[in-house]
Amino acid sequence: MILDAATTTPLSNYNFETKAYLHSQMGPWLQQNSAVPCQEKINCPPDLYIIEINLEDSPAQINGQPLSTIPTDFTLPEQAAEQLIDAGQQLLRNHPEFKRLLHDLYAEMAGFR
Repeated sequence: MILDAATTTPLSNYNFETKAYLHSQMGPWLQQNSAVPCQEKINCPPDLYIIEINLEDSPAQINGQPLSTIPTDFTLPEQAAEQLIDAGQQLLRNHPEFKRLLHDLYAEMAGFR
């Protein structure tokens, strides 16, 4: 239990700090890049899509246990692995930024962007 806390907490802090940095820098970076003229889809600033999903947001459970509490060691029963994958796919499909990404990709492929 102590080892888990000692190894999980620093990783969680690192992830939190990385995400906070990304969010804080994205606006200024986009603003700086939007000053560059965009003509004929050359030198255009990129569209960014920050898509963050977390199994804690899934209502699904395995044997009455929330998915985020399932130990993800190097081995998982096949059924548990499939349920985790399915939950991740569902969270991704329902994420608004992922939907926006798909919309923009389809529009670009169809020649509307």
